Amino acid sequence: MPLVGQTGLRLLVAADPPFVLDVDSGRVSRVTGFGPRNIAFVSAVALGRDAVLSLGRSVSGRRIEIYVVRHGIMRAQLIGTGTDAAPAADGTGVWVATRAPERCTVHEIGLDGRLRHNHSR
Repeated sequence: MPLVGQTGLRLLVAADPPFVLDVDSGRVSRVTGFGPRNIAFVSAVALGRDAVLSLGRSVSGRRIEIYVVRHGIMRAQLIGTGTDAAPAADGTGVWVATRAPERCTVHEIGLDGRLRHNHSR
C-alpha cells in the first residue's frame, strides 16, 4: 500500500556508512562520527526516538563499537565497546558483554555514555 501525505518517517539505514532516509522527501543524510570507514558490519536497533548502532571493524575480530544516534542529530556518539550489545528493557540504555577466555563482564551503559550497572564472572 503506498504512503499517502506526509509521514514524518525517517529511517536509519545500517550501511557503510550509515545514513538516514527521509521517506517524504527522499533525502539521504549521512551519519558522521565513526572515524575511519573500514566497517566490516553494522547493525541498528531503535530505542524510542533514538537508535543504537553496533559497528564491527573486522569480520574476524569480536570487538564492536557501540554508538548512539539521537533523533534529529546526524553525528553518532561512541558510548562503549564490547563483544555483544542488546538494548535495555527500559529503552534508555544498552547492555554490553565483553568476553575473554577466563572471564565475562556485562554492564549497562546509558545513552549518555555513563555506566549504570556492572557484573563480572
